[in-house]
Amino acid sequence: IKCLSMEVGGTADEVRFNWMSPSGQAGQITWYTVQNGDFQIYQAECFASSTLPGYYVNKVTVPNIQPGFSYVYRVGNDAGGWSPEYRYDVPEENKESMTFLVTTDAQIGQAQYDDISVTIDTWDKTVTRLTSYVPEAQFLFHLGDQVGDYGSAEHYDGFLNHLGLYKIPLAPVVGNHDVPNEDSMEDLGYPGLPYFYEHVNVPNRSGNYGNSQYDKDGDYYFIRGDVLFIVLNSSTIQPTDIHE
Repeated sequence: IKCLSMEVGGTADEVRFNWMSPSGQAGQITWYTVQNGDFQIYQAECFASSTLPGYYVNKVTVPNIQPGFSYVYRVGNDAGGWSPEYRYDVPEENKESMTFLVTTDAQIGQAQYDDISVTIDTWDKTVTRLTSYVPEAQFLFHLGDQVGDYGSAEHYDGFLNHLGLYKIPLAPVVGNHDVPNEDSMEDLGYPGLPYFYEHVNVPNRSGNYGNSQYDKDGDYYFIRGDVLFIVLNSSTIQPTDIHE
């Protein structure tokens, strides 16, 4: 299993997952509720990756998430292997306020500044501290430039493969380093493919608005309490008035 990620659901009672597997058979997520022993298996949508040869993208949405409950999960299948088990402790619901985390520009692998191992370690420390110090946070915004090079599988693995990210839903935002453009395609040599979308599973993704020229990721939105969060892709080639 490569590049497992957990993303926000459209509402607070769901959470979404994304991962790469060498198996062309649809993967599964096993979902165990600690409080009552309930055990569920959810089937993933599976399709061949265009960005990681020999691998298949798996996307699944888990429903019926309860505040204050704890869940243990793993993803995969027998043919392609399984991830380790991880635990997701859902914060208690607070009717008076909402807490979420915001960070940005992990830019894993920005070699002109640091070796990739340095950027991975810095990002790991950031995620670990945020999730440890603020356990009541509902989700984690990352406001763009997840990776240094949009087409690097190593950079995406360095961004996603952290224990802290397996216990809080991520709300990722497209940055200019995350999508191909004419200049970066010429400089880096990666083709124009949907790298960002194949590594994340975001809710209510628009097929018409906020699409980058090659990645086709689009804007998306989700709701928490009385708040509507609209995540805009400013890397779109669409004119501002259409995007707006």
